[in-house]
Amino acid sequence: MDVDWERSTHAIAALEPELAEVDLALLWVHSTGMRFWLSLMRRLAKQPCLVVQVLGSRGDPSSCHELVSRLRPAPGFRYRTVKLGSIADGGRRRWLTHDEINGGVLLAVRGDRDVYVGS
Repeated sequence: MDVDWERSTHAIAALEPELAEVDLALLWVHSTGMRFWLSLMRRLAKQPCLVVQVLGSRGDPSSCHELVSRLRPAPGFRYRTVKLGSIADGGRRRWLTHDEINGGVLLAVRGDRDVYVGS
C-alpha cells in the first residue's frame, strides 16, 4: 500500500485497518517525518502493543519518551528506543552494520528496554 506520510492524517486513516492489529511496531522515521510519527504514535498508544523506535546519532531517547508519555498511553502500551552510534575500528570510527543494528532492535524487543548500539 502506498501512503504519503507527508499527509499524516490521510496516511493514518489509510493504515487504520492494519494498525488495529499491531502488537509490535518497529519505526525508523527520518526527522522530516516527525508529524507523521506523532500521528502514528497517537494511534498506536490507544492499544496494548510494543513500539520500538530506531534513532540515529542525533536522536534523543528522553525527549521521545517524554512526548510519548504526554499521549497518556493505554494499559499494555510499551515504548522502547534503539539509539545508534558508531564503532571504533582500527583507530577510526565506522557506521554500524545491519547485523549490529538488528541485534540492538532484538535486544529492545526481547529485553523490553532501551538499547544503545555503538557509542
